[in-house]
Amino acid sequence: MNNYNELNQSIIDYNNIVNNEVNNEENNYANYNSLDDIPQIKEYYDIEDPNLEQMAKAYTIRDIYYNLNLNEIKNNAIEKLGYKNFDEYINNKVIHYVREKTKDYLNNLDNNSLLDIKEIRNRITIDNLYIQNNNRSRCEILENANSIKEFYNLCTIDELLYLGW
Repeated sequence: MNNYNELNQSIIDYNNIVNNEVNNEENNYANYNSLDDIPQIKEYYDIEDPNLEQMAKAYTIRDIYYNLNLNEIKNNAIEKLGYKNFDEYINNKVIHYVREKTKDYLNNLDNNSLLDIKEIRNRITIDNLYIQNNNRSRCEILENANSIKEFYNLCTIDELLYLGW
């Protein structure tokens, strides 16, 4: 029982540290006239090929400076990354595939082929099950972030690049 209490206290202490860091950052950034005046952002702009830690820090500062809401950040990012709506992802892949096949058909009118959209959709869905499982996993991880800083630290560099500055 004692180990359980120590673990709980460690979690509480960690959360307090993170929350204090975030509150201190918010107070510090509010003193600047523009985002570009913040020294860490100036440094970020000067980095030719930033790593994940540098990007996450800059994104965190930006969103704290603009006083953005954590839940809105998470929801917008997860939606933009396509982690929520797998059906829309599959539908877009089907549309792309059908367009390509239609172009092929129009370029070769001797070809008398039929497209079974349902079969195409089933095949594309099966081919993309790994992506669906990965998206679901990434979505859960990102949704569980408790601060802006934690959210961006949980992102991969590819996710941050896709979300854009």
